[in-house]
Amino acid sequence: MKIARYNKPFKQGNPYAYRSGMGLFSNVQRNPEVRRIRQFERPKYWRGWEESAEIFKPVVQYDDFESQVAALVNQERAKEGLPGLQLDSYISEVARIKAQDLRDRRYFNHQSPTYGSPFEMMETFGINYSYAGENIAKGQKSPQVVMDGWMGSPGHKDNILNKHYKEIGVGFVKDTGDTTYWVQLFVAR
Repeated sequence: MKIARYNKPFKQGNPYAYRSGMGLFSNVQRNPEVRRIRQFERPKYWRGWEESAEIFKPVVQYDDFESQVAALVNQERAKEGLPGLQLDSYISEVARIKAQDLRDRRYFNHQSPTYGSPFEMMETFGINYSYAGENIAKGQKSPQVVMDGWMGSPGHKDNILNKHYKEIGVGFVKDTGDTTYWVQLFVAR
């Protein structure tokens, strides 16, 4: 599945960052996977909507599969004469949290019962964007297989080859039955 959205840049920060009333610390309390995040910094456009919250920047080691997916995305973009996307550790952590949510809550949809739409999730985690998109997949056993599937789908391929995107985050998790969950988040700020 794929989804994409365009937002005009925010001149005074991100007014939607906490609009759901569920701030970052509420998410941390409800979602133990977020607690792994150790290092933090305030976002670029911090305006103090929720004075008690800090937006966390994770210390992440990429899963080898996640790095391979990002490299394969950049190979496909290079074939079309497009610049590569920068693999961002924070966007990858959010993508990984989405993949864990897909696995743990047993759904397969862009609309999360926990975080809402991909755009609401990015906003909740302090990711500002002018363009954003998401690809999700389930069951593919390798980075090449999941990329082949996405490139064979016009909507997913459009996200991968979108000229506006500058950064990518990739999330990958498995469940106990060895089912895989893949998430790509694309961002232009």
